[in-house]
Amino acid sequence: MSKAEVRRAQLVSTFGPGAMQVIRDGISVITSGLDHWFSSQYQTELSDDREFRIEEKRLARRLGVDFFMLPPDWRKPDQKDKDKHNIDLTIPVMRFPQWHVCSTPSCHSMRYVSLHERTRQIECETCRKKGRFSPMHQVRFVVACEDGHLSDFPWNEWAHGTASPECDGQDLRLHSSGSSSLASLKVSCRRCNSKPRSLAGTTNSDGDSSFLSKSLESGILYTCRGHSPWLGNYKTGQCQKPIRAAVRGASNIYFADMVSSLLLPTGDNTHQELIDLITTTPSIQDIIENSRELGASDLTITQLLKKKSLMLIDYSEQDILHALSVIAAQESEDQENDNETLYRYEEHKRLRAIVEREKLRVEPVDVTSYEPWFTDLFDKVSLVHRLTETRALSGFFRLNSNNNMSRSERIKQLRRHPAKQDHLWLPACQVYGEGIYLELSKSRIDAWMKEHGNFVGQRLQTLHTAMAKSFRHFDQLTAEYVLLHTLAHVLINQLVFECGYSSASLRERLYYPDPEQGIDMAGILVYTAAGDSEGSMGGLVNMGRPGNLEEIVRKALDSAGWCSSDPVCMEAAAHGGQGPESLNLAACHACALLPETSCEAFNCLLDRGLLVGGQSLSEGYFSNLF
Repeated sequence: MSKAEVRRAQLVSTFGPGAMQVIRDGISVITSGLDHWFSSQYQTELSDDREFRIEEKRLARRLGVDFFMLPPDWRKPDQKDKDKHNIDLTIPVMRFPQWHVCSTPSCHSMRYVSLHERTRQIECETCRKKGRFSPMHQVRFVVACEDGHLSDFPWNEWAHGTASPECDGQDLRLHSSGSSSLASLKVSCRRCNSKPRSLAGTTNSDGDSSFLSKSLESGILYTCRGHSPWLGNYKTGQCQKPIRAAVRGASNIYFADMVSSLLLPTGDNTHQELIDLITTTPSIQDIIENSRELGASDLTITQLLKKKSLMLIDYSEQDILHALSVIAAQESEDQENDNETLYRYEEHKRLRAIVEREKLRVEPVDVTSYEPWFTDLFDKVSLVHRLTETRALSGFFRLNSNNNMSRSERIKQLRRHPAKQDHLWLPACQVYGEGIYLELSKSRIDAWMKEHGNFVGQRLQTLHTAMAKSFRHFDQLTAEYVLLHTLAHVLINQLVFECGYSSASLRERLYYPDPEQGIDMAGILVYTAAGDSEGSMGGLVNMGRPGNLEEIVRKALDSAGWCSSDPVCMEAAAHGGQGPESLNLAACHACALLPETSCEAFNCLLDRGLLVGGQSLSEGYFSNLF
């Protein structure tokens, strides 16, 4: 079967387990579950996983896994080098959809093939019997449910109007009248001469049900069969969720549930190199975990490390013992917690302080070094010379970007069989970069909201109304969140012109308040994490220094004061919003939107009005600059 090359980072996002893609030769495939990753025809199991392991204890505790794995790179077998390890590692894919249709206009016969069919080009048997060769191509439609299941469109059931047709589907025919609408596609059965049935409406949702589920058979609800083809599993039982048809390449077929985390150093700067070495070296971590399972004390573990690890030979037993106690104390503080604001609060505290570590270097700048107007609006600025971000795939959604499944349930969807004990891992990648941390003045925010409470409340209510009707869900929708989010977008758009990065290379990370958890923070981190293992070149950090940052902020806000689509863009709030699901107010592609890889909220919950005010430009947080 054909092989294709995919970037490793894409296997943690766009093309992870359960995602479809079209590889070369035009074959549509679905990425297999994690059970079969790192497979090779030259070895029964991965010979050495340490070079692929990513140690990020804080994120692992949050997701309830043991560690993370970087997707494998492919290495050509070398007959001369017999000791070459981890060769020919691949990630299997399976042919999906399985239904094919003949490309000959006079035929249109359909054929069902196996998930594991390796033939590059499927031949139409009907045409072959007539003495001609006609290739078949995969159908364009699949069906999915909100619980993540995926199946071929029920062609045979739909053609006969029953969930239990007597025909076996061997004589189906899919033909089109030439129009681009679904109504032009009709499926019929030649064996029983069934009336051609149109696909019109099969992609529509109908409240808690769907047109396809209610209309397949009269008076009977046709629900999801619980299929998981990426796991090679078609016998999972009834799911009972309604199904909807979708084009196989539609964006709502696969939403990757990615979780990102900044790698935070453990403990203070004392013994920092030793602590970093212990926490990021898989072989050392294996010795520690295996010893603790046997009930060994820290002193015994220290003596064992001195004997078995050459990397620790230059450190004394006292230093290692101290480092182990610091790491254990930090781990006891970091309880498994999936609350986003609590998780980010730890990062927020580190970004406000001096940190000099290999994985994180933060330099706070005296805010009084900036111009007076800047000091009045911002409480804190930190230059992040180096940061390490871990991006892990913890499942996926279908049809909607959120559902009622827990994260642990989504993680289970990535495997057919439970992982071995202490070997539960998720695919992830680590990237290095730099950034600028800005923190708004809390007292200034409170005064602004008190003075312009009606203006802020009206705009926020418009977003709440839109969210109530939307399939998207966001944990936070407050004035502070929208203000911080929009400010991050306009700053990124301005930094693109100032420091030479593309907009897709810059990202945002928001630190917003959560009154229910007692967390009061209002910061943004604009950073780049697309460099190699050495990080980036320092251009972004230089933009955050006094004399540079003020002008960038001023230009960004000046640009936000007027959009080329105004007054239509600014007046969108009065008409219920704009953009995806009407979840934006004064924000469009001409002023505030970014590539979706740069935004944490799918380019939603943006409003320039909270930055610079409405039509009068007097009610915004930064209105005093104009």
